[in-house]
Amino acid sequence: MISTQRPSTNVVTGVIKANLPTHVALMTASSVDSMTIIGEGGAEKLIGKGDMLVQSPLVSRVGVMRLQGCFIHRNEISRVVGYLKQHYPTQYNEKFLNLTDKAEQAASDYSNTPQLKEGGNTEEDRYQAVREWVMTQEYMSISRIQRECAVGFNRAGRFFLRLQSEGIVAKESEGNRGCRVLMQDKFVQDSDEVVTSDELTTFRRNS
Repeated sequence: MISTQRPSTNVVTGVIKANLPTHVALMTASSVDSMTIIGEGGAEKLIGKGDMLVQSPLVSRVGVMRLQGCFIHRNEISRVVGYLKQHYPTQYNEKFLNLTDKAEQAASDYSNTPQLKEGGNTEEDRYQAVREWVMTQEYMSISRIQRECAVGFNRAGRFFLRLQSEGIVAKESEGNRGCRVLMQDKFVQDSDEVVTSDELTTFRRNS
């Protein structure tokens, strides 16, 4: 918003006018000033006190419109707001009262990923940590390893290819979900063995 008390061509240049879609003219001293603002005379005939001419494609496509503006003091705004707060107490939608903080949830999920669990710094240590985590998931992709395990794209690609070569992750992608994890931790039994994803699905259906 740009305003001026001296709407001359030295102040309001053609470049400025071309980049302002809405022009508002209050009462001007002459028709020349009106021409500078809205491209035609008429603003010099306004009576003041908020009487204005508005040229805007957002308001009217037939030309300049004559409107009445108003000034509201801060005290009046405060009184209106106070009245609304007093007579119309806020009614909250119960569906939105117990929302989960996504930032805290993301931080919790992030703390369970391999980059915070692993103890070693070697390539093999990191791979084993990633491998352990992957085997708790149903689908996996290079970008997900990169994003959730805090590793670079090249390293994530090497890990992913190794997971596929070891038969842990399928070689065929299933769309946006990525490749299916074929070998998962058998969290349903007190055993160090692993089960395939089909066996895990069967167990879940029977549980």
